[in-house]
Amino acid sequence: MANALVDRLTHNAYLVNMNGVSYRLKETKDFNQKIQETEGK
Repeated sequence: MANALVDRLTHNAYLVNMNGVSYRLKETKDFNQKIQETEGK
């Protein structure tokens, strides 16, 4: 049933390919780096 619902919702949808740097991934990496720096002190 879920497959039929998804099919009906997406049969006229457009797919948008988004390549590039994710700001969320960048912020997470920066945050983790800051934590590692403070733990090392």
